[in-house]
Amino acid sequence: MGYSTKGALPVLPIRRGVVTGTVWVLYCPVAVYLLLLYFRPALAYILPSEVLRYSNIVALSSAALVVVLRGRGRIFQRLPRYLLFLLAGIAVIGSSAAVAGAPQAKMNWVLYNFVGACLTFVAFSGAYESRRGAIGITVLLVACAAINSTVGVWGAVTKARLFNVGQEAGVGTFGYDPIYGRSGGIIGENYVGLVDLPALVAGLWLLQNRRWNLAGVLLTAASGAAIVVSLSKASAMAGLVAALAFSLISIRRRRSAVLLIGVVGALLYGGASYLTSAKDPAPYRKVSIQYRWSMEALINEDRLTIWRSYLSDVEGAPFLGRGPGYIAGRISAGRQVPHNSLLDILVEFGLLGVVLYVSAFGVTVRNYWVSQRRSPNALGSLLMCCFCGMAASTMTVSDPLYRVLWAVAGGLNGVRWCAEPRSVVCARKEGAGPPVGMTSRRGRTIRVASLHERLPLG
Repeated sequence: MGYSTKGALPVLPIRRGVVTGTVWVLYCPVAVYLLLLYFRPALAYILPSEVLRYSNIVALSSAALVVVLRGRGRIFQRLPRYLLFLLAGIAVIGSSAAVAGAPQAKMNWVLYNFVGACLTFVAFSGAYESRRGAIGITVLLVACAAINSTVGVWGAVTKARLFNVGQEAGVGTFGYDPIYGRSGGIIGENYVGLVDLPALVAGLWLLQNRRWNLAGVLLTAASGAAIVVSLSKASAMAGLVAALAFSLISIRRRRSAVLLIGVVGALLYGGASYLTSAKDPAPYRKVSIQYRWSMEALINEDRLTIWRSYLSDVEGAPFLGRGPGYIAGRISAGRQVPHNSLLDILVEFGLLGVVLYVSAFGVTVRNYWVSQRRSPNALGSLLMCCFCGMAASTMTVSDPLYRVLWAVAGGLNGVRWCAEPRSVVCARKEGAGPPVGMTSRRGRTIRVASLHERLPLG
C-alpha cells in the first residue's frame, strides 16, 4: 500500500523550550495590542498620545513579525497569500487615489489603517493557531468585553462617568452621557455591539453547557444590559444576530433556538423602550432616542435616503470609486455619514474594493465551515458568532477597518487548526509504518496526532 504525503507539514528540529518560548513571545504582543484596542480611549487621559501610538505600532508589528520569524505552522505557509492580498489592497487604494486625484495625506491615512488591519489579521491568526494561545487570547478578549460592558451599565445606574469626561455620542462616553441620555463603555455606544459580543456569546455558551453558571449569568446580563443602555440600533442588531448565530450553531433543537432568539430580542427592544419612556431630563433621550426605537423609525426611509444619495455618487466611477477622503469631504460639506461600511468602500474604492474586502472575510468563513465538518471546535464557534454580529453591525456603522472586527476574523482564521495536529512528521523511521498523520491513497486516515501529543523530534 502506498501513502500520500500531500498536505503534510515538516517538523523542524527545534527544542521544546525554544518552541514554547517563541510561542509566548507571540502571545505577549498580541495581548498588549488587544488591551490597547479596548482601553486606549481611557489610557489617552493618562499617557501621552505619542506613547500610545508607538505602543500600538510596536505591539502589532512585533506580533506579526514573530509569526514570520517562527517559520513554522499553517499561518507561515499561507503568508504569500496574505502578502498578495496586502499588495492588491495597496494597488486598489493607490489606483483609486490617482484616478480621483485624492490628497496624499488622505491616501496615506487609508493605507496606514489598511496595513494595520492586515497585520491584525495575521497576528491573531498566528496566536490562535496554538490551542494554548487561542484559549488565553479568548479569555482576555472576553474579559475586556466584560469590563467595557460593566462600565456602560455602571454609568447607566449611577449617572456617572469615568474621569468625569464625556466624548461625542457614538465614540465613547466612559459611562453616562447627560446630554444624550445614553450610556456607553470605554468604547462608545455605537460600538458596544461590536466590542461586547465576546462576553455575550461566552455567557450563552457557559449557560448552555452548564459550566460556571454564575459566570455565564453575569457575562450575559452585563453585556446584554450594556447593549440596552447604549440605546443603539446598531448594537442591538449586533447582539440579536450574534444570538441567532449562536442558536443555529450551538443549539440543535429548533424550538430552543427560536425561544432564545425571541427572549433576547424581547429583552433588547423591551428594555430600550422602557428606558426611553422613563422620566429623564435629557431631551435627546425623550424625543430623538424614543423615535429611533419606535416601529416608525425602524421602517422609515431616512437611512435609505442617505444610502441612495451616496450610491448616486458611484455611478460616475463604479470600478475605482471617488478616491480616499471623498466621504469626509461630503460630510464637511453638510451631508450625513453613510452608516454603512460596505457603502464606504464602494463610494471611495469602487467595486474592486468591495470585492477585495468581502473576499477576505468570505474565505475565512468558508474555511471555518469546512474545518467544523472535520473536527468541531468550540472556540471557533464562539468566534464565528461574534464575527456574525460584528459584520451585521458594520452595515450600520461607517468603519470597515475596525481593528476588533479584523482581530476576531484573524482568530477565526487561525483557530480552525486548533483541533488539527500542530505538525506532521514527514520522514518515517525505517520499518515503523506510515508517517504520522498521513492518509492512504484510498482516503483512509492512518493516524492523526492529537493536539496535546508530543511527537518524537529526531
